[in-house]
Amino acid sequence: MGPDGSLPEDAEGQFEQAWQNVLAVLEDAGMGPEDLVSVNAYITNPDDIELSRGFFTSIGINGGFAATMVTVARLSHPDWVVEVQAVAAKV
Repeated sequence: MGPDGSLPEDAEGQFEQAWQNVLAVLEDAGMGPEDLVSVNAYITNPDDIELSRGFFTSIGINGGFAATMVTVARLSHPDWVVEVQAVAAKV
């Protein structure tokens, strides 16, 4: 969801918002994508796997951390199509 509580209506918008949220949290902590250690993405539609992978590339993440993508029947909010969990560490 966006900072204003809005939810993009399509999968692409939700993926973009999810990654923007991760980047915002990293920035607030004085970190960036290079500090990611682990990313787990939970998606409700297996057809969105390539879309999710595309966002890794679009925000400059090219690996270097553990990543897991899981397709699930639904998420905690019935309108969500993606949920991202990220762990970062600064050495």
